[in-house]
Amino acid sequence: ENCFSAMIAKTTDCGKTWTTVYDNINKGDNIYPNGIHCITDDHCVAVVEGDSCRILLTLDGGKTWTEQMHDTDKACSLVSVRMLSKTEGWISGGHMSYADFEGRFWHTLDGGKTWKKEAIKGLYTFSFDMTSAQSGYAVALTEASGVQLIGYRDNKTMVSVTL
Repeated sequence: ENCFSAMIAKTTDCGKTWTTVYDNINKGDNIYPNGIHCITDDHCVAVVEGDSCRILLTLDGGKTWTEQMHDTDKACSLVSVRMLSKTEGWISGGHMSYADFEGRFWHTLDGGKTWKKEAIKGLYTFSFDMTSAQSGYAVALTEASGVQLIGYRDNKTMVSVTL
């Protein structure tokens, strides 16, 4: 019924069997998942987007999920998630409209319960990796359809690197 739908499944036997732990199919939300990262078997953060963007958190292996952020703007995007520890994590994405074209990074220091947004105007991030709390990289599109590499160092803001 919807254009998009979201489901998260979990395995505990190396992929022999799977159990659905998040189901948002034909519920009218029109969302799809883009990324998930689990720092333990029970502690996972997932990102979904579509008609809205949401950051989802489970602390009980998927039995329950809570929305930690919900953006109803259809131009918002959440692409990737990476938990660095039980407390620190990052999410990348952006906003794809000509009036507000920006790359967005969401950062948590409390295990995913709250997120702080940092935005870079003129870039839209679509791929990233945080190699540690002190170092990370992202690939971004420019407003002129170019590509830019972004680097992160020593808990300072993201900086762009010309390719």
